[in-house]
Amino acid sequence: MHRRAFLKRSLVAGGVATVAGAGYLGLSAGSALPKPRRWLTTLDEVPFGVLALVAGQVLPFEGADPIEVAHGVDEALRYASPEAQHDLQLVLSVLEYRLSGLLTRGGFTLFSELTPEGRDAALHRWGDSSVSMLRGATNSIRKLCLGTFYAPLEHARAIGYPGPVFEKPSPPPIVDDGPLSPPYVPKVKAAAEGEEEAQ
Repeated sequence: MHRRAFLKRSLVAGGVATVAGAGYLGLSAGSALPKPRRWLTTLDEVPFGVLALVAGQVLPFEGADPIEVAHGVDEALRYASPEAQHDLQLVLSVLEYRLSGLLTRGGFTLFSELTPEGRDAALHRWGDSSVSMLRGATNSIRKLCLGTFYAPLEHARAIGYPGPVFEKPSPPPIVDDGPLSPPYVPKVKAAAEGEEEAQ
């Protein structure tokens, strides 16, 4: 099955359950999802919150701010294609919702309501899934979180990466020293002005 079709069917199944009166099983996200600290450029609030939780699992150490990592990913996604942006929104939504969780995680509990150990287990289940789409999605999300966190040079150096061979110096300030050369005067005009001065 095509990866986008799989994701859409998972979400449609959740929507059918909601319409049928089984809202507990459908598309209601948890209140425990982290909230953004500023305007989002690409992601909606639910996928953003799930991404922040995933970042907390991928980067479980002091100094890593999962919400800021999620903001970094959100801003980086501005340069991705609309299809890639849409797919990531779907993947993160599937990871959170109850009914799709039964299909992909083996349980009805919202991803945001799982313990840290439970979220780790859910991500490992995706990473080891026989469905290539789930494996690929998990690896992509992890790499996005890691790449965003270690992009600043100070974070990269903290794990032993020396950085570039040389650091490009900042350009000097722009100073108004006047024109680089005198204004251009055509020869014919210059000759005429010279004759007028001679007279």
